[in-house]
Amino acid sequence: FTQVETEPEFPGGKDAWRKFLQTNLDGSLAIKQGLKAGYYKFITKFIVHEDGSLSDFSSEKNINEKLAKHCIEVIKKSAKWIPATQNGHVVAAYRKQPITFVVSEEDNKPNNRVTMLNPVINIGNLSSPRLRVNDFKKQKLIKVTNGYEFVNATVYFSGTGFSKVAVANLKETELSGVKDLLDKCNVGTAITFDNVTVKNNNGVKFIDGRAFVLY
Repeated sequence: FTQVETEPEFPGGKDAWRKFLQTNLDGSLAIKQGLKAGYYKFITKFIVHEDGSLSDFSSEKNINEKLAKHCIEVIKKSAKWIPATQNGHVVAAYRKQPITFVVSEEDNKPNNRVTMLNPVINIGNLSSPRLRVNDFKKQKLIKVTNGYEFVNATVYFSGTGFSKVAVANLKETELSGVKDLLDKCNVGTAITFDNVTVKNNNGVKFIDGRAFVLY
C-alpha cells in the first residue's frame, strides 16, 4: 500500500524516531564529501511489513551516492516498526523518509573541517546503536566518552515489552535505578536517552541524546 488509514510508526512515535535519526546520522559526512554550502535533501523509501520488519530500501534523490547509502544504512539499524493498518487489518506499506544535510559557508572554511570529539553516552562498554539483548542486560553502568562523567538523563522505553512509552529519570551511573524497566526489555525494545547531563573538570554540560535498539 502507498496510502493507508494508519501510517507505519517507529516504536515510541515521532519524537523517538527523530532522536534515533539525530543520534545515528553523521551530519559531518556532507562536509567530508566536499559538498559546497547548501541544503542536500535525500528521500529514502522502504517497506514496513506486517511483522514490522523493513525491506526494499531505495533513494529517490541520489545527489551523492555515499550520503544516500548512509541514510539507508542508518534506517536499517532501527527496531521493528509498528505496521500500518487498512480497514482494520495490518498491512505492508511504503514509507518515505526525507533527510536533509546542511553545509554552511563556515563549514567549508579549511580551519573548520576538523570534527570536534564531543562526549557520547554509552551503555556500559557497548557503543553500537543496535545491541544484543543478552549483552545489553549484562551492563550495569552508563559510561561517557572523552573523560566526562554521567550526571543524569531522562530515559524512554518503548516497543516490545511496553504497551506505552515508559519514562524514567536516571540520576546515577548505575542502571540498578531502572532495573524494573530493564527487566521488561526484549528484542525490538527501543531505549532513548534525552536531556543528558555530563561533567568534567571544566563543569557541567548538556550533550546530544542517544537511541538504542535491541535485537
